[in-house]
Order: sequence, then C-alpha cells, then structure tokens
Amino acid sequence: MEQSFALKKLTNLLKSLQDGVSLLVFVMEKGRIKKSLEENYKLFVDAICMNLVPVVLVITHCEQEAEPGVWWTENKQHFDEYG
Repeated sequence: MEQSFALKKLTNLLKSLQDGVSLLVFVMEKGRIKKSLEENYKLFVDAICMNLVPVVLVITHCEQEAEPGVWWTENKQHFDEYG
C-alpha cells in the first residue's frame, strides 16, 4: 500500500514537470546485486520513464577499494545477466 502511494505521487510529479525528465540517476550501494535491483531499475527505466530517458548508474562506497574498478570488473556479469 505504501509503495503504491509513493508511485502515484512520483507519477503525478513527473507528469507535472513542464520539460519532463532529461536524466535518471540510479544509485546503488556497492555490494551484492539482488533481484530487487533489477525490479527497481525496470520500474523506473521501463515503466515510469518508458526507456526514453538516459540513465547514469552510480555505485557508492567504491572509494574503500584498494584498486579502483575491481568491484565493477568482478560484478559486470551480474549487470549483463539482469540487463
């Protein structure tokens, strides 16, 4: 019920924007990639933005890595699997 209310509010907000949305910033915390990430991504990108808005993926907490880019290299196949 709470999620439904939030989605209605978000939909109303997006419809009220005169110039629409020009960029979607999708933020996730570094860690295990879960099915819910795919579901949330599809909700925003496919359903709400209808694949018409460019998306930037931001992964937080990567600054703690000893070598930059290691987490992405180790997890890229999961992003490929989830599309």
